[in-house]
Amino acid sequence: GGQRGGPGGMGGRDGGNFRMDPTIRRLQEISGPTLDLPPVDTSEKQFSGRSRLYLGNLAPNTTEDQVKELLTKFGQVSETFLNSEKHFAFLRMDYRENAEKAKRELDGKMHNGRNLRVR
Repeated sequence: GGQRGGPGGMGGRDGGNFRMDPTIRRLQEISGPTLDLPPVDTSEKQFSGRSRLYLGNLAPNTTEDQVKELLTKFGQVSETFLNSEKHFAFLRMDYRENAEKAKRELDGKMHNGRNLRVR
């Protein structure tokens, strides 16, 4: 029919005088899932409730700044709450993806002679 737009799928013929740019054609051929980095979900609000973390089994002398410093390599940190008597902290990361990454990398890791618990 009289539809306009790109090619009609894999191996589709170009209609009329329309010729696709070889660069665009090559990009479409090689485009696929990227395995290196998951795409950042830009629709997600920053510092949402889904990006909260619990840090447990902290050393008795741990400060709020040390907790933030531990997590800043994973993303921005906000709303830190540290209970130094019971050795735990709650905090909020900028994005859920960053919170998940911090959880994977820090849970069970030794820090100041103690195994961290990150949930």
